[in-house]
Amino acid sequence: MVLMLATSGEVLVACGLEDAWALFNRFDEVATLIPTLKSIEFKGEEIWATMGVQLGVISVTSRVMLHVVHIAPWRITAEGWSFLGETIHTQINRNGPEGIEKDAKGKLTIHLELEPVNGVGVLVKYAAEVDAFGRLKRIYQSILKSKAPPLMEEFAMRLRAALDIGVDISLTSLEGPPL
Repeated sequence: MVLMLATSGEVLVACGLEDAWALFNRFDEVATLIPTLKSIEFKGEEIWATMGVQLGVISVTSRVMLHVVHIAPWRITAEGWSFLGETIHTQINRNGPEGIEKDAKGKLTIHLELEPVNGVGVLVKYAAEVDAFGRLKRIYQSILKSKAPPLMEEFAMRLRAALDIGVDISLTSLEGPPL
């Protein structure tokens, strides 16, 4: 049995459910809330992003390709691929993600759920799972272990700034990677 790398969090925001839902349906705006985002491009139904993080002295850049696979009131699920570097990006343009070696890519799933909290606001629940192997898995494990907590806190602050209606609510939680 292969364990996926996973991380999740919750952020309580002081806004109405409809306002939160409207933001999460504007993918270009939501993307700007992600601290590691370097660039984003929309190609038809696909969302292509470049992400970057510093691991010590090493700068890690990855590309992500996502598409929404399920959308229902207050819930969104997106799936796609994550891979390192621009060389692989060029290969994907030619052969698609299936043409990339198994240990150079990761299958990515992202879940979002909005839950109203009576009289307070909306609880934004999010989770990301990556099914990765080899070198890529080790890199993602390092990122989740050392970078996820501060990045998730920064995401929570940005999300509150985008949605809060002047009420300071400081509920966040972090569920780290399985170790």
